[in-house]
Amino acid sequence: ISVDYVALLNEKAASVPQGLRAWPLYRAAAIAMRKNPEPTSIFFEEEIEPPTWPTQEGWSHYEKWLLQHTNTINLIRDASLMGGVGYVLNGTVADEDKELWPEEYESQQNQSLPDGFLDSVLLPQLGPMRGNARLLAMDAKDAAANLDSGRCLVDVLALLAVGTHVREHPLVISDLVSLSIYNMAFSTIEEILERHPTLLTSEELEILVVKLQELDDYLTVRFDGERMFVLDILQRIYTD
Repeated sequence: ISVDYVALLNEKAASVPQGLRAWPLYRAAAIAMRKNPEPTSIFFEEEIEPPTWPTQEGWSHYEKWLLQHTNTINLIRDASLMGGVGYVLNGTVADEDKELWPEEYESQQNQSLPDGFLDSVLLPQLGPMRGNARLLAMDAKDAAANLDSGRCLVDVLALLAVGTHVREHPLVISDLVSLSIYNMAFSTIEEILERHPTLLTSEELEILVVKLQELDDYLTVRFDGERMFVLDILQRIYTD
C-alpha cells in the first residue's frame, strides 16, 4: 500500500489547528439536539401539518423548542464563524464523539480496528450538521416574524456557513448535503423577504448579497473522493 488515501481525504480537515476546530461546538449542539429533537411527532399526534412559518397553526411548539435551544443556536453560530470544522474521517467513532453516537460507539468495541481502506471510512457528521442547519432556519423565520432583523441575518449567515463547512471533504455526498443546506438557506431567505420585504436594512441586505456572491465557488459537485476510492481499490488489488 503506497498511498494513504484516507489521509489525503482528510488533508483539509486535519490541517485545522486543534484549538480552532468548529467540530467540538457543532458536536455539542448536535448532542443537545439529540436530547431535545425537533418536535415533529407532536404534529402527527395533533393531526396537523408541520408549520413552516410562525403564523401557522402549531408554531407554538417550535417557539417553545427554539427557546429551549437558545444556547444550542449560539453554539452553532459560534462554530459557523470558525475557519474549518476539523472533523477527521475514519472507520470508528472517536471517544470524544461517543455521547453523540453512543450505539455506534458501543457496537465497535468488539470489532477490529479499521484497515486504512477508504471504503471503511464513516461519515456520521453529515446528519447532525444538517440538523443544526435546520435549527438555524427555524430560528431565522422566528426572528423575521418578530421583526428582529439582527437575529434573522445572523442566523441566515450562519446557515450559509454551515453549508460551506460541510464541504470540508471532497466527496459527492458531502457536496450534495452542502447543496441541500444552501437550498434550505435560499428558501428561508426567499420566504422571509416575501413576507417581510423591508425587514433587513440596506446595509444588512448588502452583507447578505456579498455572502451569497461568495458561494459561486461552492456550487459544484466534486468527484475527488470517489477517484481516491477507485485508486485505493486498485492499489489493494495488486498487493497481498
